[in-house]
Amino acid sequence: MREDYGAEGNPWGYFPHDHARSRAYRWSEDGLAGICDEPQVLCFALALWNGRDPILKERLFGLTGEEGNHGEDVKEYWWYLDSTPTHSFMRWRYVYPQGAFPYDRLVGESRRRSRVDPEFELIGGMTARVDYEPAESRTGMFAGNSNWRGPVWFPVNYLAIEALEVFHRYLGDEFRVEMPTGSGRTATLEEIANELAWRLVGLFLNDAAGRRPVFGQTDKFQTDPAWHDMIPFHEYFHGDTGAGLGASHQTGWTGLVVDLILRHCGASKGA
Repeated sequence: MREDYGAEGNPWGYFPHDHARSRAYRWSEDGLAGICDEPQVLCFALALWNGRDPILKERLFGLTGEEGNHGEDVKEYWWYLDSTPTHSFMRWRYVYPQGAFPYDRLVGESRRRSRVDPEFELIGGMTARVDYEPAESRTGMFAGNSNWRGPVWFPVNYLAIEALEVFHRYLGDEFRVEMPTGSGRTATLEEIANELAWRLVGLFLNDAAGRRPVFGQTDKFQTDPAWHDMIPFHEYFHGDTGAGLGASHQTGWTGLVVDLILRHCGASKGA
């Protein structure tokens, strides 16, 4: 939070934590247990509410160098517990006070204390843990799986593609980013939107072996001519295999694939 477009050259005074809930960031973003793409165009993060605060808990609270008796200091407790190198699995823990978060008290008491006094700290609270993992959850919640944890969920991906189209109309063809990361190849945001649309459409198309990713390992659907072309619209999809998961009648949102075909894919690739 050190964006400084003020006239006095004081980044902390220009954009303190108290402004964060009502101002947009020009560059980047922050959040609780946040994930994003490499250029931080798409950002997702957790929001909590204890039923007592006047605002949602969306960001860690910290003191500025002028407010803290020992300088800058984030007055909260959180841990990054685990992650695979590809970030296909991540685990994060956070301690959130169950009473009203003492924003004003933390600032006031820290300002009152001198450099030789100990810091004023939070003690205790509710522990929240966030796990990000592909497809099926390992918890017993929602009858053994969580329908909202699959990384390929059509409405979210569809909105991401639409957002890339909007950014492309604003930034134009001159703005290019590397895709895939590490490939050395760049693409416009429109080209990336088309590529992502094709990946979603590809969940339902036959691959080189004549198998549809949506059917997963269900051989009956993959090999039986009576079933092979009866394509279900699943609730969400496995992030690694593309197999359909959850309910298989979600025409209300997975049916968005039809719009992707019409607007992005055309007939040149056999859609």
